Amino acid sequence: QAILAQVPAVPALPTTALPAMAAARTGPALPKGGGREQPCPELRLLLALGEAPAPQDVLCALAPSLGDWRGRPGLATLTLSGLARERRPWVAVQVLSCMRHGQVEVNVIHSSAVISAFERSCLWDHALALLESTPQLHIPLNAVSINAAMGARGRGGQWRGALGLFRSLSSQSIPPSVVSCSVAMSACEGGGQWRRALELLGSMARLRAAPSVVSCSAAISSCERGARWEFALALLRSVQSLRVAPNAVTCNAAISACEKGGQWEFGLHLLGVMLESRLVPDVVSCNAAIS
Repeated sequence: QAILAQVPAVPALPTTALPAMAAARTGPALPKGGGREQPCPELRLLLALGEAPAPQDVLCALAPSLGDWRGRPGLATLTLSGLARERRPWVAVQVLSCMRHGQVEVNVIHSSAVISAFERSCLWDHALALLESTPQLHIPLNAVSINAAMGARGRGGQWRGALGLFRSLSSQSIPPSVVSCSVAMSACEGGGQWRRALELLGSMARLRAAPSVVSCSAAISSCERGARWEFALALLRSVQSLRVAPNAVTCNAAISACEKGGQWEFGLHLLGVMLESRLVPDVVSCNAAIS
């Protein structure tokens, strides 16, 4: 509240964004990050094989576990999610192949984890190819797999493709979540499409997805990329009505927007507000303020 009270007043956002944003006050929140999971035995074995092991080595490592996986497919999810975290997409693909060979149910959560592995490894074309192949594997799509593919498109600079995937959610009767909206806004940010990012933020009320600090930060960052410092500060002021608490990333984006817009007084003011509000400025905050 101390941050929000001291953000300097600036021109209002376009009327198409703020009313809808202020109405979105209910919906799922993003899960909070906890401690890192301990790797399961199968994951430890697979990581020890290296980044591109031979298929027979992967099968040997998993053979004792496939029987358990048939009855509990969730165990395979732990292994595939771990491979995604460790950026081992090719190992994850081989695990998926071993599962099919061993008659283990392959579901959308498994395929989404493999898509995420490619996305985190910046192999965006492979992530999209796997997404397109899921219907042929008789695996239904869900929000998780499409979100991963949107992230791949966005990181590959293909913001139009990311928005196309976002729109495909409704055609497949999948309600967009706050994560879906945030990923789409990040893609717009990377493509310099600040207007579209604001439109997405404004549409979250209609989609019944409550804005989060991630989605608000993505919208502010898109304004920063578009040198729209006044909209960035207006967004920072508006988050109070959305019941969102700004964090260091949110403030950094606003300070950077002020820097790019030549508004050094506002930038230094925000840096001081961060200190007063016990938000620790990092190297990004200081560099933006100094610039």
